[in-house]
Amino acid sequence: MSDHVELDATLNEMSNVMPTNPTVEMVKEWDNDQLLKWIQQKRPKLLRVGDNLEKFKAAQISGMVFLMPATNMEFFEKKCHLPVGPSAELAELAREIAKGETTIKQGKLLSFIPYSKH
Repeated sequence: MSDHVELDATLNEMSNVMPTNPTVEMVKEWDNDQLLKWIQQKRPKLLRVGDNLEKFKAAQISGMVFLMPATNMEFFEKKCHLPVGPSAELAELAREIAKGETTIKQGKLLSFIPYSKH
């Protein structure tokens, strides 16, 4: 029975780990807690300075909202009241997710282009 409990604990720990490179669709489904957990895994020091973590939590940013300003750090500065540094990093993280999705789509499109060696 103790093996079963240990297995359950291990599975719970594994389920607490967020994907390193999530897709846009995955992120869109995240609530604010899941998004924060991913950010803290990806950039552990990003929201630890001062009251930045509390400001981010208070903004209640879901995955869908996080991706909306993907190219605009002003959203994080003006709406979340975060300093320039964290705002720039958060905008960059959102761009990385969006860019990754674009890269995947481009790769799929390119895979359908016939290749002929001349």
